[in-house]
Amino acid sequence: MAQEEHIPRPKGHPALAELTSLDGGLMIYKRFGELNAHSLLFQQAHLLKLEDDLKCQQEADREDHEEYNKDVRVLIEKRAEQWKIHVESRQRLRIYRECRCR
Repeated sequence: MAQEEHIPRPKGHPALAELTSLDGGLMIYKRFGELNAHSLLFQQAHLLKLEDDLKCQQEADREDHEEYNKDVRVLIEKRAEQWKIHVESRQRLRIYRECRCR
């Protein structure tokens, strides 16, 4: 009978990972609830600022009587600052939605 080779078992995180992988009921992870709440609040604050910036920029652009509300090309070409706020808002909203889903 051949003698089995002894393979040392891992210690620390690898051992814990191996153990928890055997039974899903053992998997317990910290939610970082307070940190997530802070992150969401900061995301909301940033979105509120962008919303305010957009309203101010729309009011300033309204004085020029441009047709940017009917034709997005006019918005992109002649209202670069307003378009930039729209783009940043979309990016921030995507991040905010991802954070809320966690």
